Amino acid sequence: MNVLVYSGPGTTPDSVKHCTDTLRRLLSPYYAILNVNSSTLLTEPWPSYTSLLVFPGGADLQYCREFNGKGNQLITKYIRQGGRYIGFCAGAYYGSGRVEFEVGSREMEVSGPRELKFFPGTARGAVFKGFQYGTHENAVAANVAVDKSLFENTDKDFPSTFPVYSNGGCLFVDAEKYKRNGIEVLARYTDQLAVKGSDEDSDTLLDATKPAAVIYTKVGNGSVVLSGIHPEFSPELLQRYPSNEKYTDTLNQLAGAQASRLSFLKSVFIKMGLKVDPSPTPIPGLSRLSLTALDRSVLPPLIKTLQDELGQQGTNLIKGFNDTFRIWDANQERLNKEDHQDEGQTDDERFNPDLDKVIKDIDVYYNGYPDNKISSHFNHELYYSSLQKFNNAEGEAASYIDKIGNIVLYGDVVTSTSTMLYKNFNLLRLLPAGFAAVGSVQLSGRGRGNNVWVNPPGVLATSTVHKMPLHDRNNLPAPLVFVQYIVSLAMVEAIRSFDSGFEDFPVKLKWPNDVYCENPDFKQDSKDEDNLEFYKVGGLLINSNVLDNQYVLVAGLGVNVSNYAPSISLNTIVNKLNSGVRKTKNLPPLRHFTIEELLAKYYVILGAMFTKFRFMGFGAFEDLYYKRWLHSNKIVTLEQHNNVKAKIIGISKDYGMLIVEEVDRNNKPIGKTYELQPDGNSFDMMKGLLKKKA
Repeated sequence: MNVLVYSGPGTTPDSVKHCTDTLRRLLSPYYAILNVNSSTLLTEPWPSYTSLLVFPGGADLQYCREFNGKGNQLITKYIRQGGRYIGFCAGAYYGSGRVEFEVGSREMEVSGPRELKFFPGTARGAVFKGFQYGTHENAVAANVAVDKSLFENTDKDFPSTFPVYSNGGCLFVDAEKYKRNGIEVLARYTDQLAVKGSDEDSDTLLDATKPAAVIYTKVGNGSVVLSGIHPEFSPELLQRYPSNEKYTDTLNQLAGAQASRLSFLKSVFIKMGLKVDPSPTPIPGLSRLSLTALDRSVLPPLIKTLQDELGQQGTNLIKGFNDTFRIWDANQERLNKEDHQDEGQTDDERFNPDLDKVIKDIDVYYNGYPDNKISSHFNHELYYSSLQKFNNAEGEAASYIDKIGNIVLYGDVVTSTSTMLYKNFNLLRLLPAGFAAVGSVQLSGRGRGNNVWVNPPGVLATSTVHKMPLHDRNNLPAPLVFVQYIVSLAMVEAIRSFDSGFEDFPVKLKWPNDVYCENPDFKQDSKDEDNLEFYKVGGLLINSNVLDNQYVLVAGLGVNVSNYAPSISLNTIVNKLNSGVRKTKNLPPLRHFTIEELLAKYYVILGAMFTKFRFMGFGAFEDLYYKRWLHSNKIVTLEQHNNVKAKIIGISKDYGMLIVEEVDRNNKPIGKTYELQPDGNSFDMMKGLLKKKA
């Protein structure tokens, strides 16, 4: 399931960044934390895949312009049907019945009603004087008191009071009187504020002396939290202003309350019914990269080409279009020192990193491979010995098939294996076909629909470089659309041929390019695939460029191999098979997949398939693809064609479209066919629905 963070008009980059970072820290790997724009929320079928919708800080008038009317109706419906909403600062103003912000200020006043009305009353601010848009310098460490009686399952760090970042935030006027509406006040301000917390005459009321800072309420079957403070802001990511002593003191206070803010947010998420990481840790920083090869003699000329074409004179830097890389000889003694990790980085990069701007260090292994201290999640020796073994098994064919994975750029923690390649197109054009990037943890893993997430260790994440002429041998445009089918099929075949006993491993293809596994525990005796349960274990994304008069493709693939969350992994399926059907049939247990061996198997199979594809086209794989996919003769609903019923026929031989034929109420064909693009549609497996891609 997804946690969606709105990042469109009205939000600030810092608010989105802090919100995303903290959500990933507390909710990964159980949820995919995705940034979405207003178009996604207004037009895509996101509610059924979303556990939480978050509106971060910014300016709520823009939220009104984007979502008033239809958008707010969709959000309210989502929550009433069991969804969840959190609004931080501007998102809290927006979720209230009325906004009063800087009333009396000709330049800054914003006041008026709001549509969502999760809090029926008024959100009033700014609660501290001096707020200015676009800067943290006047931010305050606001002191708040927490009502512990409203929380269960709290940990040792759960605070009674704690300082928290505040910058332009609100209070909730007379929140106490809305208890009858189901409003619970989770935290209250204890400082002297710039605006009144109560419109009642008495100055002794709780809302007058300690106004509401964070509230919770039920809305239908769902729940809402509105926070006038910023407990999602991470002090280590905040901009530094060394000359501003007051702000520096604020940062120090926030840093000292780090455990408290995280514990408070954990408890809020639990109260909302979310699953949290019991021992949250910061999202790790980028690791050093290792460049290795099966035949190490190819590395010196490759590095020389990169330095000649992209190197900066007098340095060991290589400047890509998106990233800058720094090249090191892995055998240099200085690599054992830890103090050069930040060389070349400014203070801003250390404390407030834009990951694209951080220099990536590449250690080139002209001799040997990284040991397990350097490469803690990937055994290079096992990988390359497996690659050699699987290449040898190809016999004479190995001499002409594409060599994929013979050169590997690996990192324990990377931004994204795909973006490191395809966004640096000046670098990409110089890389040989078959070059592979591998990461154990991706901080900005990418999927269809521009989805971005952090993947945990145990996920096979790789991107490979492929080159194709612009036209085939018949001078027709190159059939790029079929590449995604070949890549996903190669992984399925790698899984099924991993070792003895895996021939019947329950892995299938979901159009257009996802890898699914059948749940062995679900109706084991049923032969009707419509009554089976399937888990997604992998997916891919193809990016293409035209460079030097040829197509240069980056095929990014992610497969859950041994991760325990957020979704089922291949080894989970192995455990289910071993304790279930294989034990019942007295079959020997299957061994667990390793990322290194599966990756090597996939590369060799993909190399053979890609070579065959370039000469023979997709027709050479059509029968095998249909044998492996889930959809033959299935009846589906076409959401984008007035919800008509249709039977799946297959894939068109020219443009790789999904061909479906409309049927009547008795599922009889009526002679009308549709051709659907893989990049515009996707399957809802649970509903038998062909829908617009989310």
